[in-house]
Amino acid sequence: VGITTNGISLSRHVHDLVDAGLTGVNISLDTLSSDRFQEITRRKGLDKVMRAIGDSISAFQNRYGHVRTGPNGTGGSRVKINCVVMKNFNDDELVDFVN
Repeated sequence: VGITTNGISLSRHVHDLVDAGLTGVNISLDTLSSDRFQEITRRKGLDKVMRAIGDSISAFQNRYGHVRTGPNGTGGSRVKINCVVMKNFNDDELVDFVN
């Protein structure tokens, strides 16, 4: 069972969700810049989304032992980051996302 989320409140719930059977999470994140994040979402919260990524990986590792964080990964569950690249808006961050 997987979910797609903006990640804002995921950290508060991810351990309970994994205990209930969650095996995958897709977190939408279109920028790594706090200012751009606020411009896109009209709210602060990049720090919450970044924490949610780490908390998701941790929750899946604790429950399943392994986490796939990329297309060639192996193991139980999957944490995926969904980024929409927009020309002249966040395309300058592409390398940062890959790293």
